[in-house]
Amino acid sequence: MTNALPEYLDVPPDRLGCGTPVTVCMAGDLQDVARRMTGEMLAIVAAARAEGRRPTLIVPVGPVDQYPLLAGLVNDRRDDWRDVMLVNMDEYLDERDRWVDLEHPLGFRGYMQRKFYDLIDPALAPRPENRVFPDPG
Repeated sequence: MTNALPEYLDVPPDRLGCGTPVTVCMAGDLQDVARRMTGEMLAIVAAARAEGRRPTLIVPVGPVDQYPLLAGLVNDRRDDWRDVMLVNMDEYLDERDRWVDLEHPLGFRGYMQRKFYDLIDPALAPRPENRVFPDPG
């Protein structure tokens, strides 16, 4: 029996994404990942606006270091994000299949509130109705 990796795990870094519509970029440490993700999120919003579309971001629960950086740039640039739709990919549930409390240390809703929405000037922040989390019901 061999310990060979499955073919999809044995792709060399310079071949990642080849033959697919996926663009792959290599990043350094977590701060570099956060900076790059922040830049990509800003670029997606700007491109949607330039095309006359409503900016929509589907955002992950991790990594998370980009959210405070993004909030700071939105404030510094005085960029109005009230119309930006953020669809959050994940949230933890309790034993009754309900969202964990906002104060729960693993809760993404609470994290996003504390480390993104609360850090943005309320005159610029995405409207509450544009902050979408999957409904467990």
